[in-house]
Amino acid sequence: MKGYWVTELTKWCPGAPNIMAFTDSKKSEREQQVKKLRREGGVLVTSYGMVTSERINLSEMRYDVLVVDEGHKAKNINTELRRNLVALRVRGHRLILTGTPL
Repeated sequence: MKGYWVTELTKWCPGAPNIMAFTDSKKSEREQQVKKLRREGGVLVTSYGMVTSERINLSEMRYDVLVVDEGHKAKNINTELRRNLVALRVRGHRLILTGTPL
């Protein structure tokens, strides 16, 4: 699914810098991606699992906009996922997308 969003962002936002998927790849690769994002900015596409497992690295960064797809997964305020998403420092807007009625 992450690859789909990277493709769509590249197609519809050709001027967006550093569109990258934060995958379940090697930890050293993820650390390099985080360093690049801190240095140059860009768009990070990741999964809920990575938000939880990379919580410390992701919470150190500052975001202009946070977009969460399948937002119904984060509606319960008592889950670790929800706490991790809320802990991210966002300057601008938080957008929650879902096709599931809440």
